Amino acid sequence: MSLDFKYYEGEALAYKGLGFCEENVLNKFEAMGKLETALDKATENNLERIKIEILKDLVRVYQQIAKEYQIEGQYEMSLQFYDKCVHVS
Repeated sequence: MSLDFKYYEGEALAYKGLGFCEENVLNKFEAMGKLETALDKATENNLERIKIEILKDLVRVYQQIAKEYQIEGQYEMSLQFYDKCVHVS
């Protein structure tokens, strides 16, 4: 493996880790942002295995946000986030 590959892999995984931490402290929008950045990094560098892991996490966060909007009665916002789930999976 080249050093470039390891760097890009590490960078994508670091953003994934940041997203996981933000999710665990209930900062769902921050988690979403970090995971989307991780996904961008993985996509740019053809890191397919990591991309699949990130997508699973991102779908989970989108679902959590959608559920919160649904509970609050903000159905249009809820639908937008459920739609994001469909489009990234």
